[in-house]
Amino acid sequence: MRAFPERFRPLAGVLFGRNNRQALFALGSLFYLVFLFLPIFVPHLARSRWLLATVFSVMLFLPLYVAVWRMQRPWRDLATLAIALLGFALLPYNVSSNTYVIYTAAVLGGAFPLRQAVPAVVLTLAAFVAWHLHWQLPLVMAVMTCLLAIAVFIGNAIGAAYARTDVALKLSQDDVRQLARVAERERIGRDLHDLLGHTLSVIVLKAELANRLYEKDRDAARREIADVERIARETLGQVRRAVTGIRAAGLRAELVSARLGLDAVGVDLDFEGEVDDLPPSRETVLALVLREAVTNIVRHAGANQTTVRLLRNGREIVFSISDNGHGGKLIAGTGLTGMRERVEAAGGTLDWHGDANGTRIVARLPVHDATAELLTGAIAPS
Repeated sequence: MRAFPERFRPLAGVLFGRNNRQALFALGSLFYLVFLFLPIFVPHLARSRWLLATVFSVMLFLPLYVAVWRMQRPWRDLATLAIALLGFALLPYNVSSNTYVIYTAAVLGGAFPLRQAVPAVVLTLAAFVAWHLHWQLPLVMAVMTCLLAIAVFIGNAIGAAYARTDVALKLSQDDVRQLARVAERERIGRDLHDLLGHTLSVIVLKAELANRLYEKDRDAARREIADVERIARETLGQVRRAVTGIRAAGLRAELVSARLGLDAVGVDLDFEGEVDDLPPSRETVLALVLREAVTNIVRHAGANQTTVRLLRNGREIVFSISDNGHGGKLIAGTGLTGMRERVEAAGGTLDWHGDANGTRIVARLPVHDATAELLTGAIAPS
């Protein structure tokens, strides 16, 4: 599938639906229509007016074939039956009409449940053999048609089974991610309750005690207020550490989500770099950049390979996302403008470049957040 020219992916999506792999397969299978024109090279396969009849049959076949992949039952069933009937109708003019019978077997194997597809393909092949003999054509050609149709049917049935398994796996992965998010929210709630509940209760009690002691023993009241200040500072540090731990999974989780999303449309993702010890403020910005870039790749790039690199060079973080899509000149729409604004607000720069070899987005950020350091210094104990 990857060998099929990527420039045909948009056309495949328009004709055969949003499932990229299925659409590319359906479009690529149209190549086998060339077998209908074998009489050009093997004249004995031709009958009178074979070319006119063949061209007319192809004009009928193409909308039927699109309908098979785009429509639901019962229209899909009727379109499949019509393709089989084309093979029967064309046989008196062109012996290569067995191509339509093989297409019928392919559709039955790939788009129908086996309990319905097996009897249908057996009945179709038996009827075609009888029709073949009725026109006194060589039995060996009918046998070859049956063998090819059965092989195609089995191959497509196996492919469809794998596709259904893949869909089920992706659904289960979505369920797992949803459960993980719920579990993470519950964990955060418990951590914050355990962290803040007891501490705030102690602060309230000491503040009340300091208030009662203020008129009687001001030195004791000052000691209680000093304890309140110390506990509050310790709690602030604990909250910062907890938030850092919560946000540290941001880019890593976004990479997992990006890999699943890109894989669903047939794009491989290769990541190079180390997420650990990344400052939380930097990680949040990079996670949002990655999310927007992956969205653009899925919607517009037509790529099959994406590379994400995270490098730390001295005081600078360099984060690049490149693909091998059709590229072209990038216009700064809402998504790219939003990415640039986030990066510049964090003190960095964002550049992008697109050409015939793909698109590359590069975000550069200082390792340390000057604003956060200023606030930390302002509230630090003297």
